Amino acid sequence: MPWSTARSSANMISELEKEEQASNWSKRRARPDGERRNRSVAKRNKWGSEQDEILRRLIAEGIFANAAAVELRRSEATVRMRAKELGLKFAPAPRGASSKRI
Repeated sequence: MPWSTARSSANMISELEKEEQASNWSKRRARPDGERRNRSVAKRNKWGSEQDEILRRLIAEGIFANAAAVELRRSEATVRMRAKELGLKFAPAPRGASSKRI
């Protein structure tokens, strides 16, 4: 048997072993009800009407976006996006303000 044939046979065997291992892995990771997990969809913490009202109140009080983010336990970017969706605007934060949690 020529070396090239031997190498290709070895590669085919290793590919088959990899496929079998992947199949076994997915069976072990399956949920008890048989459904697979969809890891591509991130868990979202949806905005409720109560949080929208809190956001409206904070903006009306003149709170900066970084402080509102801490209050709502969300990222500053998420809070800014939601305010924009609701047609609200934050007061401009002073230079050097950070969004670190207190």
